[in-house]
Amino acid sequence: MLSQCNGKQVIVEGPLEAIMFSESGATLYLLFSKELGKTDTRGSVIVKTAPADLSETSLTPLIGKQIRLHGTIHIQPVSGTVRPEIKIMDRASIEVIERSSGG
Repeated sequence: MLSQCNGKQVIVEGPLEAIMFSESGATLYLLFSKELGKTDTRGSVIVKTAPADLSETSLTPLIGKQIRLHGTIHIQPVSGTVRPEIKIMDRASIEVIERSSGG
């Protein structure tokens, strides 16, 4: 369970469903679910310190693709529960997984 891995290096894989900004605009989230649940695991990019290849424009083409995030997990308290966030510091932390057709 990811909520028990706070501060540890993890790898999380799934389809990137959406990208959205926090209410303040300071964080860009990579979402594995369109449902926006408060406890859903997500990648997070700090906009102020992010390199250009972690901008919304650069990451939008990844929507709909299977991705693997490599990073440190931080458990964020949210409305009486917790949400696992993988801090993304560079583009190398996001791997696109190409699936073979298996023919």
